[in-house]
Amino acid sequence: MKENNDGFGIFDDPLISEYLSSNDGSIRYAVSRISAECELLLSQRGAVPSEDMEQSSLYDTERSVNSIMSMCCRLMQVSELYSFLSALVSSESEKTSICASSYIKDIAERCSASLGNGRSVISECADDFYIDIPEELLTFVLLSFIRGAVSDGASDIRICCGGADKCYISVSAETGDKPHQSKMPDFICGHTEDIVKLFVSKYADTYELTPAKLVIYFNNRQLADECEFNASISTYDAGKFSLFNVLLRDINEENFI
Repeated sequence: MKENNDGFGIFDDPLISEYLSSNDGSIRYAVSRISAECELLLSQRGAVPSEDMEQSSLYDTERSVNSIMSMCCRLMQVSELYSFLSALVSSESEKTSICASSYIKDIAERCSASLGNGRSVISECADDFYIDIPEELLTFVLLSFIRGAVSDGASDIRICCGGADKCYISVSAETGDKPHQSKMPDFICGHTEDIVKLFVSKYADTYELTPAKLVIYFNNRQLADECEFNASISTYDAGKFSLFNVLLRDINEENFI
């Protein structure tokens, strides 16, 4: 099997590509069915008079639904990672012009909503700029780092942009006192650097990565005051299985109800 720019070689084999695509469809189908069953459980719970339901039974039902929804997210993580890798090795991923300050503000707000529990995710802009980038690929990279940091116990997350000479977007984490314990191996958390490296090699300049901070430097950018247009950010699906929920919400299973 020959190798190409993807660094793996696996996408050159039509059989393997078809197999991966089939798995992607199967995962999404399974998730939709499991999600439907969760909705049914909740509707049945609501149909029972509250006086006839023991508190322990209510707790068990909610815990079961939370657990199922968490596993749905774990399944969808496989699908999102496949989509990320497929986009990287495609001949041309769709690029959009994004305004760094608006982008990181949106990311911070959506991360806060998906993480829940009042976890602080804030954004700061030192210098604004515009970049032409496949936005969802960049978002996947940033969320991968945030997922690992929060799983390791980060209490606060800060997303920044700046650098008039060398523009960057960074994510830093303040370590908390009590790390979350993963119930199963997490491929994304374990391969954050590989994910960052693959993205940067195609769409950015350089990067810096430590357990507490990720910085991505961009060479294809314009300063905000040089632009004569308004960049826009993607409107992400606000459903249960948006990219943000899939990569962040299952860290704490109590987030789902």
